[in-house]
Amino acid sequence: MSYPAFVTDSQFSVQSTHSSAALMTISGLALAIIVVVLILHIYRVMMYIRNILTDEVYAGTKAYDQVVAENTPEGK
Repeated sequence: MSYPAFVTDSQFSVQSTHSSAALMTISGLALAIIVVVLILHIYRVMMYIRNILTDEVYAGTKAYDQVVAENTPEGK
């Protein structure tokens, strides 16, 4: 770093815990969330028979329709 005092002695410096238990807990939680999202995505694709390369997987949901409505020009 160009300014080592800023990184280590500054009021903005962040001290890492290096606790392997904390790191494993957060990593495990993140992995579990990713697996759940993947399962929900696969469920949605199979339930509504969508091609993930050519079709909108979440078309027809309230959130999707709201985003499309907010971002569509008025002339279209």
